[in-house]
Amino acid sequence: MKVFILEDDLDRIDYFIRSFSPFAEITVSESYRDAIKKFNPPYDAILLDHDLGGLIYVDVQQENTGSQFCKWLCKKNGVAKDTPIVIHSHNDAGAGNMNNILTSGGFTKVNTLPFDFLALHWERGTLNFLGHVITEEK
Repeated sequence: MKVFILEDDLDRIDYFIRSFSPFAEITVSESYRDAIKKFNPPYDAILLDHDLGGLIYVDVQQENTGSQFCKWLCKKNGVAKDTPIVIHSHNDAGAGNMNNILTSGGFTKVNTLPFDFLALHWERGTLNFLGHVITEEK
């Protein structure tokens, strides 16, 4: 299994590596520019943050954001439109914009789940990347 993660917070990166590395090959990018260099599909799951560069509540028009990566991703050849994507940003406006960009670009498995809830679901066993579903709490 291959997972791509766009995230700049070192604690979150550490969490993803500890949680997913036992069963997945993980590629982590901390910026928009790094992400477009490292992105090498196919991926079994893509996890995306919006606010990058150590900033919070960044405007969606700024370059170093998950929104700009989503615009690039929609134009990228070789990315399966049914790849599960989880937007884990706490920036509601940014996450909503990313969701709109991706669904308008034809991606069919886009979920928005802020990081804290993503971690909670993972720890409860109600988040399953292998089955590509997010289920209700147990």
